[in-house]
Amino acid sequence: MNYLNKTYYVLNKKPQLFDAADFNDKFVVLTKSGATLDNGTIHTDERIYACLSNDQLRFINIITAGSDSDVLFLIFWNDQEYADTLKQLKSKYPDIRFSNQDIKLNSYARAISAKQRDGININIVDAIVEDNYIECPSCGALNDKASGLPYCLDCGEDLY
Repeated sequence: MNYLNKTYYVLNKKPQLFDAADFNDKFVVLTKSGATLDNGTIHTDERIYACLSNDQLRFINIITAGSDSDVLFLIFWNDQEYADTLKQLKSKYPDIRFSNQDIKLNSYARAISAKQRDGININIVDAIVEDNYIECPSCGALNDKASGLPYCLDCGEDLY
């Protein structure tokens, strides 16, 4: 798949532009002008734990599995290129858990990666804030409005 607009791959706070991605059975290979990016080969067979995405930000976070878990970021400037890449990932790798998230997806992805490094597998849930819940401004946890509690049950932050 070729990209005409700015598309970034970020690992360890190091952004790299890429203009093509090759999705095959065991790898995703990201390239710029035909050359593979630094750490631009992503093993898909057993290394990807989950993919989190956000349609508003056009982000795809790839969380790797295992004791050296990390979060790889794909950032898109074009809506169609983002949608096409997400569709390609979902169709090519159906065994990977995909989840659409709210705008706090980066902190959620890092928390999942930290659990992976500790050897803990967690369930990933889609972020949907319903009218009867309030989202914590600090940690993103959903708290039931009916409880009347003025603080988050996860981190203690003031909700109002």
